[in-house]
Amino acid sequence: MCDDQNEINLTVYTFGCMKPKVIKTYLVTLKILLSDGTFLEISAYSVPRITGPLPAHASLKESVRTQYRDLNVAPDTVRDQPVDVLVGSDYYYSLVTGRVRVIQSSLFLIESKLGWIVSGQQTKNPENQTMTFLTFVSGSENFRSQFSVPDPPLQDDNIKELWELEAIGIKDSPKVLQQDEIIDFFNKTTTFEEGRYQVKWPWTQYPTDLPLNLGMAIGRLSSLVKRLEAVTLEQYDQVLKDQQRLGVIEEVQCPDKLPSHPVHYLPHHCVVQEGKTTKLRVVYDASAKVRGQHSLNDYLFKGPRMLEDLVQFLILFRMNSTAIVADIEKAFLQVGLQPDDRDVTRFVWLKDVNSSVHPDNLVHYRFKRVPFGIVSSPFLLAATIKHHLSQISTEETKIISNSLYVDNLICSVSSLEQGMSIFRTATSTFEELSMNIREWNSNNPEFMASIPEEKLCSKEIVSVLGLEWNVKGDTLGIAINTDTFDKPVNTKRDTLKIVASVFDPCGFAAPFTLPARILHQELWKDKCKWDDQIPSNRLEEWTKSVEIMKQLKSVTLPRLFTRPTFSTEDGGDLSYQLHCFTDASQDAYAAVTYIRITSGSNHSVTFVMSRSRLTPLRQRNTMTIPKLELLGVLIGVRLVAYIRNTLKLAKVDIYLWTDSQIVLSWIRSNRLLPPFVARRVAEINAVLGIQFRYVTSKMNPADIATRVMTSTDVVPRWTYGPDFLKSPESEWPVWTPDPEKDSSPVSEGTVSSVLIAASTATTDEPASSQPEVATSQSDPIRILQEQHFPREISGATTDLTKSLRCFKDSSGLLRCNAKLQNADLPYDQKFPILLPRDSSFTQEVIRKIHEENYHVGVTHTLTLLRKKYWVPMGRAQVTKVVRSCKPCVKYGGGPYKLPEMPPLPKERVAVCPPFSYTGLDYLGPLTIVEGGSRLKTWCIIFTCMASRAIHLELVPDMSSEEFLLGLRRFVAARGSPLVIVSDNALQFKLTAEVIKSAFCVNNNIQWRFIPELSPWQGGFYERLVGLSSSYDRQIDSVQQPANYSNERNRMCPQHTSVDSCGC
Repeated sequence: MCDDQNEINLTVYTFGCMKPKVIKTYLVTLKILLSDGTFLEISAYSVPRITGPLPAHASLKESVRTQYRDLNVAPDTVRDQPVDVLVGSDYYYSLVTGRVRVIQSSLFLIESKLGWIVSGQQTKNPENQTMTFLTFVSGSENFRSQFSVPDPPLQDDNIKELWELEAIGIKDSPKVLQQDEIIDFFNKTTTFEEGRYQVKWPWTQYPTDLPLNLGMAIGRLSSLVKRLEAVTLEQYDQVLKDQQRLGVIEEVQCPDKLPSHPVHYLPHHCVVQEGKTTKLRVVYDASAKVRGQHSLNDYLFKGPRMLEDLVQFLILFRMNSTAIVADIEKAFLQVGLQPDDRDVTRFVWLKDVNSSVHPDNLVHYRFKRVPFGIVSSPFLLAATIKHHLSQISTEETKIISNSLYVDNLICSVSSLEQGMSIFRTATSTFEELSMNIREWNSNNPEFMASIPEEKLCSKEIVSVLGLEWNVKGDTLGIAINTDTFDKPVNTKRDTLKIVASVFDPCGFAAPFTLPARILHQELWKDKCKWDDQIPSNRLEEWTKSVEIMKQLKSVTLPRLFTRPTFSTEDGGDLSYQLHCFTDASQDAYAAVTYIRITSGSNHSVTFVMSRSRLTPLRQRNTMTIPKLELLGVLIGVRLVAYIRNTLKLAKVDIYLWTDSQIVLSWIRSNRLLPPFVARRVAEINAVLGIQFRYVTSKMNPADIATRVMTSTDVVPRWTYGPDFLKSPESEWPVWTPDPEKDSSPVSEGTVSSVLIAASTATTDEPASSQPEVATSQSDPIRILQEQHFPREISGATTDLTKSLRCFKDSSGLLRCNAKLQNADLPYDQKFPILLPRDSSFTQEVIRKIHEENYHVGVTHTLTLLRKKYWVPMGRAQVTKVVRSCKPCVKYGGGPYKLPEMPPLPKERVAVCPPFSYTGLDYLGPLTIVEGGSRLKTWCIIFTCMASRAIHLELVPDMSSEEFLLGLRRFVAARGSPLVIVSDNALQFKLTAEVIKSAFCVNNNIQWRFIPELSPWQGGFYERLVGLSSSYDRQIDSVQQPANYSNERNRMCPQHTSVDSCGC
């Protein structure tokens, strides 16, 4: 059936084309005869040709047809077939039943109401495969609106952040822009009417072009109804009816009559959660948008962050003995929405849930309250509650305000009385907001007994910000679903799902999830794609990793920082300490913090939080263990600073423990460090009040989070810290490094013993056969090699082992094959020991060889070094040591050399008349005799920059009038200069403008001042001032002072003398 009145433009988006093709077509109605004798009515568009004929496919094997002969399988095609009808995805689920039979790994039979359809791939030959492409067709706005833009796919860079260096610490999120303006807008527009706050949406701009979105809403509703079971639809319908009864939503009476303000329809779906107080929750999708247009969320500000960090809530929740949690019933739906903003929250539902989606079966609703699912909703709820609480200035309201996380009240108090006061205040305060705070729960039985029964939550295990709180046992645990771990894992995507399913904000599960995270990183290293099959050897490792993660189900953490047996009777006030332990391995680096609370002789130590990071893949070959240890200390410093700011205690002592002596020496060193180290040490030292300590690896709990856990025996140490923290401070480990030295694993005495052993090891036998070498040399060097060459020691093939052909001898030392194994040389010379180039031990070895051989040169020292050791880039390291040798610098360093001088300026070499470029300065004071009295006088010296000639003018003082007269005499005698250069003497500065306006302008003279505090810039005239002064002193030493007239006469031969000196 064709309707001639329904001629429309059909927009066709084809594969590989950016621009659509538009053709005219008609809307037709077709009836398809189904296998059960009924008809399926569909709407379609009539076009001259849908596509070219589909190529014939390979025939289904006869054995398969025989096996499934009882099924109505689609017949084989022996020739190309034309396409008569193309059924869209909107009718797909109306045709298929959902039954699927697997013929082989890539071939399936899918049951439809037309018969069984063969789908998949029967042959692996790509030449026989049929290529099928997706074409998107749009006939009208309503039809097109049923397709929303999908969320962007998961990007590889998002996953790589799990181990990149840039994401290793705890950093505050950047502040939201315009937050002051948004809060100011909220305060100005929010009203309180009929016992409820009424708010407006914080628009980024008024949404004049916000699409109606009705087509998409109807399309999504149609898909939803087909997908849900009848029982769920009834529950869905009941939830909406309850909301209408309670005034949360209201029916739109004339939906076709659009108001002047924007109207927008929201698609919605439901989330069913077993065990929740609200089992079925309706969720609205305000991010849904038509291609090329904007969604509702695009026009709204998210709003400034009104909540504290989730981890801060958990830390404060563990501070006091009485823990309290509660929940605001349907909190978002208790904040009113002003009438002008309600029409952008319209949605459609069914009048009769037992009938299909049809225009006559649709009812249009809109919200009177703030719905959940809109980007601004969390801000509006938090801002409304904060605004109301701020008007009630009591201690209890301050605690309530700081303890609210969205719609959950989470706090801990020190006494029953304080807890009851919070209950009463919270109940009355939220009643004023037309909100019901309920589901009260606490570990204090007396508190629970005082709460009305209808307000109580009787559950023994409560979810607190993603963690499981055992109320009776007062412990926290990681909420995991073991069924998720039992699901088959075949791809990298599956491994990520399981790793990401463990919600662990405080890092308590780090040792349990580490093996799985390492394996997932290895899959990246193997360049596995998201849906590639995981190799069998990796699957075996994954099985072991999952078994370790399952142990989280039985591991708990005390909710209270102090243990239940902790007593404060003999100690009075409590004292607090934070202890952070850091460690690193080739796979990961970590930091874990504990709080130590002391009362008298009683000590309580409990886990606070930790952070564990995988070693970056890109830096794995270049990142040494000491550098990884430094990164561990860095995130440890950030951790303790974060916890200190959260606890806000009057006094808390902070200790940071590491088992890396190298890192400790870096932190305390005043020497120039490599850039990578220096930047991180600077950040570490910027955090004040931290005492750095050394701890052995066996006592370091952070070691548990950097290596694959093989036994649960280490869990108590991970939970409660090392045993020595429960002892007095006098029994703690003590190590004091020398800040003037790098932390070499061996001392200077050990270097001497190694060199002595080297001088005795001259036979052609392995070093392991010489007891002295094995005891005095092998152990310290082996430790050094383990720190700097961990991958080479473990047997991995690297560029270093390839180029030097390294091998391990019987003592466990790395040696190099120098191609001299057939030479009649000592064993160490044929197979030198590998030493790291950036170690203080290596530098000490080079220094001793250099000094003990009478300070020989670089080449000689390098030759002696290579008789026993091989150092990568050895010549550079030897040169570095020799150049820093003080005796060598003293006796062979050579005299000081002036830096290379720059070329002379253009004025100094210009071919021009004398005094075109003139330097100006004063000479004096000179002594003259007038009337029997000694007087001072001065001389103006004019210097030609090109010829170095001078002109002297005697003046009685340094006033601007006398200077101007002297300048006039100079111009009359030598001609007007083009440029005058002078220094910044005070008299020049004071008279410069007067002189310029009075004289220089008329004579076209440009005056330049040299830069301040830069006398060398005037060196060309300062040198001649010095010569002239020397001439005057020599004259004064043999002649009596002359009068003013004779002094001027004495200057005439001075011109000639200075001009002829050639300076």
